[in-house]
Amino acid sequence: MTTMSESAVLRVAGLPIRLWLAASSPDLFACVRALNHIHDDHLREASGLAGRLGDEVVPRPELPAAARRAVLAARRRLHQGQALTADQARRLREIVATADLTAHLDRVTSLSAELLRLEEQAEAQVAKEHDRLLAAPWHLLGTVPGGRACLTSDVVADIERRLAGGEPWTSKKLRRRSDYLWRMIARGAVKTTPRTWLGQVSLVPVADRHSSGLSVNGQVAVEWTENVHARRAELAASAADRLGPELRLSMTPLHRAEGDRLAVWTVDPAAATPNLLAYRLRRSPALDRIVETLRSGVRPVSALEPGSPPGLVGKLVRLGVLEVSAPLRQRRGRWEKTSGSTASDAGAGFVDVYRRAEGAFTADLATLQRAFEQYRRLGLLIGEDEPTPEDRLRERIGPRPRPVMDVFAEELAARTEEGELSRHALPQNAWPPAHRPGSGYARLLDLMAASPDAAPVIDLTPAMLDAVGASDAPITWPVDCVVRPLPGGGWVLDNAGPAAVLDARFVETLRRLHGTVPAADAYRAFLAELDRISGVPSVELLIPPLVPQAANAIRRPRYTSLWTGDPDPGHYGTTWRAARYLPLGELTAHREADRVVISHAGRPVRICTHATRSPLTPWSVLTRILCADSQQHAPRYRRLRCSLTAFPGRSFVPRITVAGSLVVSAAQWRIPADRLDLAGGGDLAGLRALTRLRDRLGLPRWVFVAGPSGYRPLACDLESLRAVRVFEQALKELAAGDELTVTEMLPAADELSVSDHGSERVAAEVAVRLPHAVPPTALAVAAAQISAGTT
Repeated sequence: MTTMSESAVLRVAGLPIRLWLAASSPDLFACVRALNHIHDDHLREASGLAGRLGDEVVPRPELPAAARRAVLAARRRLHQGQALTADQARRLREIVATADLTAHLDRVTSLSAELLRLEEQAEAQVAKEHDRLLAAPWHLLGTVPGGRACLTSDVVADIERRLAGGEPWTSKKLRRRSDYLWRMIARGAVKTTPRTWLGQVSLVPVADRHSSGLSVNGQVAVEWTENVHARRAELAASAADRLGPELRLSMTPLHRAEGDRLAVWTVDPAAATPNLLAYRLRRSPALDRIVETLRSGVRPVSALEPGSPPGLVGKLVRLGVLEVSAPLRQRRGRWEKTSGSTASDAGAGFVDVYRRAEGAFTADLATLQRAFEQYRRLGLLIGEDEPTPEDRLRERIGPRPRPVMDVFAEELAARTEEGELSRHALPQNAWPPAHRPGSGYARLLDLMAASPDAAPVIDLTPAMLDAVGASDAPITWPVDCVVRPLPGGGWVLDNAGPAAVLDARFVETLRRLHGTVPAADAYRAFLAELDRISGVPSVELLIPPLVPQAANAIRRPRYTSLWTGDPDPGHYGTTWRAARYLPLGELTAHREADRVVISHAGRPVRICTHATRSPLTPWSVLTRILCADSQQHAPRYRRLRCSLTAFPGRSFVPRITVAGSLVVSAAQWRIPADRLDLAGGGDLAGLRALTRLRDRLGLPRWVFVAGPSGYRPLACDLESLRAVRVFEQALKELAAGDELTVTEMLPAADELSVSDHGSERVAAEVAVRLPHAVPPTALAVAAAQISAGTT
């Protein structure tokens, strides 16, 4: 029986965890901890002695003035926690003249001597460790196949040139290079998000029985793809004056006729962030002919009528009204042995690295699915508690069909006027506070808050969710969940989303390398059967790249026979040539009861989108219209990484699980920035402060450090000298009044189960598709019934 879960995508760190752990120094931290303990003992004994000197010695009437001054000076020093000098200790012995005080003084002087010895030892170890860490990352990256491929060729060449010239790692430039190398090691060893050689991808089978383990071997395939956004901007700049016959033209998708004007919405291709440009061009016969010629999609330059004024075409290209493109440039790699130390540059493009895996992902998928459905119930509770904004969009869409672009123009204008498009919200990674007193979510938070502060885990059981009125949430549309296996059983949920979104840019290459991708085939079969049963065809919404850094996320396989949006599909994948284009201007929207229905030529269509990234302005407005009642995007999967946001009165929230097996939030601690002053004290002072913090709060050795939202966390080993640098960097990024969030690393660095090249442990996570035991055809029947409103 073919199911959605026959294969999974393994996302594996590009560097073994050993490289990151090489920055640790357990001996140094043992010394620092001993130093802190001796310091505390000395402070306690010194304070006690200072009090006794003030009570028992200073008041003596027979005490000479010089002796009293000596006692007072020593007393001040002791109150400050400073060690007595040898002369001060000798003089005090002469003055106190009692056995009890002398014994107390001996304990203090002994502790003072040990304190000074440990301070000198720790300072020497810090200096030695500092020097070791400067040269270590360059050597470490050279010890693993492909290690220096994580770096650009410019960085590699610069370091090699400086070292060949005898420049020491203590020089200012190489110190900076060393810090950069350690940051690359942290990114490439701890995080698994695919990115060049730092995060890699494998296709793995899924098994429900135990296997020998999962690993990646020395076989690698490297694929380079040009930056489509940058390429289009480059072509537009050069083609504005001369259009070569090898180029292709298309209309920017967002346009509509407004009487004698053509309204156009596009973005400035030269801007680093989307800069919305809106034009209302006077229509002319020449402009109308160009629009009509390109209405059905991208065309070669030769398709324009010879009579088209060259100046007009160039002007339209400069404005972004006409998009210029050329065939996609790619370099497709085949399986080969991992290269040694040659750097690999993306240049004006992107590099994706694929690894051949051995073994299978083994998991009790029934248990995982039950836990994931409880997580979905939690998401429904949160959604029901959130304030419901006024739904202007549904008011614009009535029972009579309206052109989608008319609705878009009105919605965009309204949102622009209200300033919504200029607000930049961080990704939703946090538990929200309750908004409605007495809601199911508010009651759930109350139950969670009642758990003891010392509880190691808060488990949200099905019974607990039942008690607060959480609705059932069976999986009715395929979903991908990204999990990290835990050594004792269970998983950490990293991310979730509609099926075929998170793995979109990798599927075509995985198919080329492996011949088939079972999970993708099953999903395609699901959509085809859903189209057949419902009589409603699925239409992919292709959204063009709007910023250079997002251009790699547009690629995806073709799951539908129709598409809309960007008329030029050549940059999305090779299979799109066989699909048929539906211009946005031919789509309409109307309401049936409370549902928004999108139609083409009077027939309903199902808009799908499998873009890896969320759409940016102005496409976010259009997507909200087209997917207003999309089954695909109906469940909103919120990452619940930061739990402290739901409990403002707590400084610690333990690990949160659902159904006893799926971790949705790791344990975390809130640390006010003003209680962690690392500025200007030096490395040893910073280490002592962090060690005290760890011991006081019971922090695990390996954590992530971030601001209050948990956004862009920094990996930190609390037994590494670099921990001071990590905390300093996190503190610099805090806004005034913000607090640090420290989160446990799960699984811990010594609990990783996936290996690379046989023995090296690597961080990894698996994107597995659910539901696991339902054939695509049966799932399509259930989805069609929901779409028709019969369930």
